[in-house]
Amino acid sequence: MKKHTLALTCIAGLLTGCGGGSISGSLVDQIGSGEEVQAAAATEQTPAAANPTPYVEEAVNNTSFATIPDSETSQIVTTANFLFDTAKSVELRVNIAEAIGTQSSISLCTDYEANGSGYSVNYNSCAVKATIQDGQFTHQMELMNQFDSAIAVVWFPDQEFEPMFNELNVAELIESESGYIWNWN
Repeated sequence: MKKHTLALTCIAGLLTGCGGGSISGSLVDQIGSGEEVQAAAATEQTPAAANPTPYVEEAVNNTSFATIPDSETSQIVTTANFLFDTAKSVELRVNIAEAIGTQSSISLCTDYEANGSGYSVNYNSCAVKATIQDGQFTHQMELMNQFDSAIAVVWFPDQEFEPMFNELNVAELIESESGYIWNWN
């Protein structure tokens, strides 16, 4: 009897400690009576249904994450001229008549918003910060594909002139042999 009580106590403690919940009365009675008890057959798990969308959004602490389910790369189909480039080569050409005779500064930034009075620019996002001599400036740069637009700001040292803003939309770039050109005249 002591063997059965000890075994029953160990099983109950194991199941309760592992989050197994309570033991049913009939199972306890069977173990206590010395009857042979068979473990329940393991249920076969069915594979999860295929996700109809390739991305699954998960929210953790008010932050959303997109996960991509596993797939085989052999199923990826693309065209023969598909490129894996992550950036565009852009030549920025500036020719501002108002800046002739001055030494001004230019900033090209990717984080900005249009507002009623012009633009609100995050100057920490500026990839280009340079000096313009006599209204002329040329600069070769790489513009990441993730950006659809950028903003150029010209600053004048003389406070009587307001800064000039010009928005670059990628769709308006001029294609050339060496990449793209953005003209600001």
